[in-house]
Amino acid sequence: MAFKPSLSRKAAEGPEELDLTPYMNFVMILIPVIMQASEYIKLAMIPINLPPAPGASSAGGPVEPEPVEETLDLAVAITSGGFTITASSARLPIIPLKDDDYDYEKLNEELWKLKQQVQGKYPDETKIMIASGQDIHYEVIVKTMDATRAHQEGVRAFMMFPDVSLSSGIT
Repeated sequence: MAFKPSLSRKAAEGPEELDLTPYMNFVMILIPVIMQASEYIKLAMIPINLPPAPGASSAGGPVEPEPVEETLDLAVAITSGGFTITASSARLPIIPLKDDDYDYEKLNEELWKLKQQVQGKYPDETKIMIASGQDIHYEVIVKTMDATRAHQEGVRAFMMFPDVSLSSGIT
């Protein structure tokens, strides 16, 4: 037998209020975990020096000319035919492609020989400029930068030219 609903109960039941406490507890635990994990994430960055903007100079009055020091002015030009190393009005031999790929080992060896010759003679002996054509891939530029920075002999690594600058193009 079915019972008749009570007449005193006329108010319609509304939706219950959402309980956000579990969600808020989850967020409160998640925030410190994310902040702690972000401390361990490091981006791989390659330090480079960009060329100065054309016409950029310091504002001010007349500037006294500084005494001219002899500099190494070392540069590596990356072309579709290989590498060309130049240094203070001297041009070293071109390093051609090896099996349709750039010969980074030969570049590293040539720069190491040059580093040994100029050790302590130039104030800018840790600087190198890398210039590339427009058709050169970014991967080739990064590998060239790596080949110019350090020389590996066995388990020892020697710093060569860690101050890398990028040129806007081959001059």
